[in-house]
Amino acid sequence: MPLLALAAAATLLFSPVRMPPIDECSSDKSFDAFRSELRKTVARRDGSALTAILSKDVLADFGGGEGRKEFARIWKLSRPKSSPIWAELERALRLGCSMAHGSPAIPYLAEGFTSEDDLFDKMVVVEPGATMREQARENAKPIARLDYHVVQVGDVSGQEGWVLAKLADGRRGYIRRDQLRSALDYRAGFQKRGGRWFMTSFVQGD
Repeated sequence: MPLLALAAAATLLFSPVRMPPIDECSSDKSFDAFRSELRKTVARRDGSALTAILSKDVLADFGGGEGRKEFARIWKLSRPKSSPIWAELERALRLGCSMAHGSPAIPYLAEGFTSEDDLFDKMVVVEPGATMREQARENAKPIARLDYHVVQVGDVSGQEGWVLAKLADGRRGYIRRDQLRSALDYRAGFQKRGGRWFMTSFVQGD
């Protein structure tokens, strides 16, 4: 096979190269209004308002965590102001929305990859202007400025908050872990039931 063809094939194996947030859900005005209220709920850290939009069978954990009571236990909603759910929801809500399976799902990148992608070794740089550096420290020489680029990662535990990553063009370097997001990180699903929107899942992993 000619070298150019091999290069093209290698590029296809690593598609897409970038994954900026896409909102496929705003055309549904009722969901758009629901999502707007959800953002306000997150900003207020309002546990009661969040519980009210959970479906009775809401999935909170692939290990069997199902239902509102279990959801509240997992996310410590008995003390809503200190619950870690608000930071996770805020991050998910600002990264687009997908209609890939007919119902809204956030963030978009949870559905943006193809079935051929290995989701365990790919992440998206979700901090515009993030820097890939030669070494795992802030003052190390910069390699590239990134903007929603898809990168291949090795050890995601990183070195003191850094992850060794590889760009589609072959360049390697370190990126701060808090500037990356996996498609297997927390994502939410929603369904309309009886004329009302509900959150039906908020899970991580596969």
